[in-house]
Amino acid sequence: MTNNFNKYQNIIKQFRGKVLNSGFESKYATVVKNIPVTERFLLKMELKRLAAPCTRLIDLRGHVDGECRSFTYGERIHFLDDVAIKVFEESIAAYDEYTFGVYEAVTNTENNFRVIYQNEKLNSAEPLLKEKPVQKSLDKTQYPAQLYTFGPYYNRREERMNFAISLIITLENNKKVESTSSDVSVNGCKFRFNDIKEISVGQTIYIRFVGLEQEFKFGNEEGFSYKVCNIMLVDNIQLVGVARIYEDEKKHCGFKQFLTGFIQGNKRRYKINLENSISAIQSRCFEQAVLPQINELPIFIEEINNKMLPRYVLSGINNQKIFQY
Repeated sequence: MTNNFNKYQNIIKQFRGKVLNSGFESKYATVVKNIPVTERFLLKMELKRLAAPCTRLIDLRGHVDGECRSFTYGERIHFLDDVAIKVFEESIAAYDEYTFGVYEAVTNTENNFRVIYQNEKLNSAEPLLKEKPVQKSLDKTQYPAQLYTFGPYYNRREERMNFAISLIITLENNKKVESTSSDVSVNGCKFRFNDIKEISVGQTIYIRFVGLEQEFKFGNEEGFSYKVCNIMLVDNIQLVGVARIYEDEKKHCGFKQFLTGFIQGNKRRYKINLENSISAIQSRCFEQAVLPQINELPIFIEEINNKMLPRYVLSGINNQKIFQY
């Protein structure tokens, strides 16, 4: 329902489910006689739309402030909370069947996080609330799912060698932290912190390979500069992936040449790192198998002039009806 019909909610409620009755035209004409002809026609079309049969399934898990459970109507199973079930039954009694009016009434209950957020936004002068009701959905455990991020990809384009050596990481304010590498490549590496450190993506850090300095001399006691590309948290262990920063690409780099020969000469002594391969397979499966068959309609939001506006829609074979609607 569009906002244009908000002022006619009483009329819509009065005639819901009655648009096909024999006496509808005369009663409707009497009620809307003071409304402009154009709006009168659009309001009638809205009543007909709300009375049209609906086949959509409703899943409110994580979207309402209440515990959801399965609710069967006809041959369809919905997941509703107590408030939504009450609204569903009242709307069904008014429309005599499952229509778009029933669907929209159930998905716009007073305890819906989206409705709560919109109401508080209208009643508050602050542009953003310190406590957003919508955040409650993130705390829900009724519908747990693992998050997969599609692109950008941080898989390095060169082979890596699983190699654990001691490192000294220089963060901001010259803070030095001891760490251990997870793998090493010519132009990057991954290392781990046993506890959470203040480090962010895009930050420039300096790394000293003290584990290699015991046997080899690089002539650089300050370490080599790297850019933080990604940060992951696995079992309270912070894994940081970095890429080498070269001040001058054309300038000869002895450490780069050393790593090339060191990895080629020793990689058979260490197990193969399949992390990138497994991650790539998972991403390909979701992108090429799951997304083309999805029934929902993903909408991508972009912030424009401090407003969140829909920019792109991911449409496919199975969600064309939703997209056209």
